[in-house]
Amino acid sequence: MNRIQIKNLISQIENNFQDFYSLLSPLLENHKKLNKKQLKHLSKYLGLVNFYESEMIEYCLQKILNEEHPYITDINLKRIQSKVDFQDFSLEDRIDIFFQQRQKLIQMLNTATLEQWDRTGVLSEEGHVTFFQLMERFLKKSKHIFDYIQKSLT
Repeated sequence: MNRIQIKNLISQIENNFQDFYSLLSPLLENHKKLNKKQLKHLSKYLGLVNFYESEMIEYCLQKILNEEHPYITDINLKRIQSKVDFQDFSLEDRIDIFFQQRQKLIQMLNTATLEQWDRTGVLSEEGHVTFFQLMERFLKKSKHIFDYIQKSLT
């Protein structure tokens, strides 16, 4: 992979963040458009997304940037689910956390060196995967998350 591919991927991730911002920021002003069921569902879903992405950033991506061929453990979704169930964050708090995490991720991507983009981590079921490949997967999942939230708001 080269700098152009990296810049293109970062640009796509930034555009995806802008899509989320356009979708979610109006809810910071006025979430009263949502019924109670939508509000509860969206809040819980964003809580899951926030924990998942936090784990991915802190324990997967950061590890690959800082170490040579680290072993990356699977993210335990049941453990994440139990954490979210015991949190009492408002929808606004969860949206703010989501935005902060995305900004942190974009900053990390923009400061990563070409060599870091080529680094690999060892996934338990797949073997070696580059940082670039993980970010491509992240973008694909993020687009699915966006579509899901967009549908849940209609």
